[in-house]
Parts: sequence; structure tokens; C-alpha cells
Amino acid sequence: MAKPTGAKPTGAIVPRRPHYLGFNDLRPTVHLAGCYHFKRDVWFHYRIPSHHLILIESGRIEANTKDGRFEAKSGDLICFRPAEWNQYGTHTPTLFYQVHVEFARPPRHKLTPFLAGIGPLPVCLPMGEVFDDMRKAFESLCLEITHTGVIHQLRMRAAIYEMLAIIAEVKGPDSQPVRHIDPWLRIQQRLDSTLNKELKIEDLARQMGLSTEHFIRQFKHHFRISPKAYHTRARLQEAARWLRGTDKSIKAVAYGLGFGDPKSFTRRFRQHLGVKPSDLRLSAPSESADISAAGKKIFPMNVHLLPPQSSPPCFERYFPRGKADEPVLAQPEAIRDKLEHPEKYV
Repeated sequence: MAKPTGAKPTGAIVPRRPHYLGFNDLRPTVHLAGCYHFKRDVWFHYRIPSHHLILIESGRIEANTKDGRFEAKSGDLICFRPAEWNQYGTHTPTLFYQVHVEFARPPRHKLTPFLAGIGPLPVCLPMGEVFDDMRKAFESLCLEITHTGVIHQLRMRAAIYEMLAIIAEVKGPDSQPVRHIDPWLRIQQRLDSTLNKELKIEDLARQMGLSTEHFIRQFKHHFRISPKAYHTRARLQEAARWLRGTDKSIKAVAYGLGFGDPKSFTRRFRQHLGVKPSDLRLSAPSESADISAAGKKIFPMNVHLLPPQSSPPCFERYFPRGKADEPVLAQPEAIRDKLEHPEKYV
């Protein structure tokens, strides 16, 4: 940046931000993603080579960083900055998503994005009403990261930009421009949010001022699937989430989502997702890989999801650095095992 010459300017001073990234500097690359459910207290000691984002769905996480300690709870987003060592621990049963991302290419990969009018990424931010939107962005990364090809790379970058947009929305000024919701998206939102019972297609058609037959045709035109099939798929995907992330019995899940007969629920679950509900129990997280659902895959839990070109030595970049006599490095093998195999500690 050129040094100013001449008289000292008066009025508002624009701060220099040499240690941040502007919007046009962003070139995100994702190195690791995953969804984890820990049923006991576990502490992780590691290095952050770029940025580490964690979204807490339930439970709480305590963090010990170079800048101090803090605690985050259900619904919070944590944005750890690059550091030679970092610590965080789960308390009580905790379900969370995580992603390690570089927002720019080396040598600027350690710089933090600075959003105009917002500031740098916050260390901890409650998501509030947009939690579901942020969770979808994390889930998109979990679904795409293990695949090759430009399509999957673009989807991952889109998910990172969506995360930044959500953060800007939460941190931005209270006054927001009025956004009109497409009526078909409103219908889709109702189908996605009413999962504990079957909805009457006639009622949805009446809301749109259409006959039932015309409503079904238009719905298929917009979403390439019938409204009944769409709603059934959404309920079964929510059932898969409950089975992966809670201790509810299969019977309780079936009744909780409006399936009156557990046997019928099991049959439909297997028909749509390709596996039995019992295959997604927390006691066997590794069995949840490779499950088809409407052309997509449900990613495995409690394991690190890596890009195809990665190999086990890639975990060396996450090993904490410091003096050999520091407590954080007192048990290097245990630290390394937790980094590589979190599924052992759930």
C-alpha cells in the first residue's frame, strides 16, 4: 500500500486492514468437514493452519485459545482463527458440524475475511433464526467434499460464500430490504417445517387458490416431484437425522414424525433411503456411509470427511506446535489419535 504524501488528511480516517481479506480476495478451499455426536466429555488439542468453523446443534463447547477461554452453546457458530495450538472440549452430549477452510491461497491463507459494514469474522456468533440455513451450508460441504470434479468444487465454494452471507445477515444492521417470498417457496417451506404429520394436499392447493389437480401439476413443474412424495422424503430425511443424532427409539421416531405404524415406517424408510432405520443408530455410525436418498448421499457421522486427494499424513498439519515440555504436548500419541480417529471417543 502506497504511503500518503503531503498534508495530513482531516476528517474520517479509513483504517488500514493489512491482516484481513477483502471480498475480492476470497478464494476458499475446504480441507476437512464432518458431523460429530459426542456422548461424553472430550478435549481436543490441535493446530489451526487456516480457519476452523464449528456449528453447535446441541450441547455446549468450551474453548481455550491463545486469546482466552470462552463457552459456546447450542445454536452458536464458532470461528477459530489460525493458531499454532488450540483447545476445545465437548460437555454433555454434544452434536456439532465442523469445517477447516482456507479463505485464500498461500501465502495469504491465514488471513481472516473482513466483510464491509460488518467487520472481521466473529469468534462466536449465535445463529438464531438462521441456524437451519447455516446447517444446510455445513451439510452441503459434508456431502460434496469427498467427490472430485468442478461441479462439487463449485458447490463447496458456494456453501462457503453462503456461510459468509449468513454471518453478514446476522451481524448486519437491523434494517433489511424487504424480500418477497415466492409462493411456491412458501409452500416448500411449509412442507419442510411440518414434519410431524401428513399434510392434506387439498389444503395446500386451497392456499394457492388452485384446484388439487392443477396444484399437483404446478408443484411437479417447480420441484420435479409430487408434493406428497416431497413431504414423505422430507419426513424420512428428518427421521434419519433423529436416528443419527438422538437416542430416540425407532418406534418413537416413527410416531414423532407422524408415521402411525412403525412397520410401515421401516418399510418406507428402507424403500427411500436404501437401509433399515437400525443401520443409522449411534452405536454403529460407520454403517451410515453410502446411503442413497433421492439421488443424494447421507454422509457418515463421527469421521473426518476429506477431499479425494488427501491421505493420512494430511493430519500432520493439525498437530499442535510448541515447546516439548508444554502440557499440551505431554501426550503426543493420544493427541494424534484423537485428531485422526474421533469415532473412538464418541
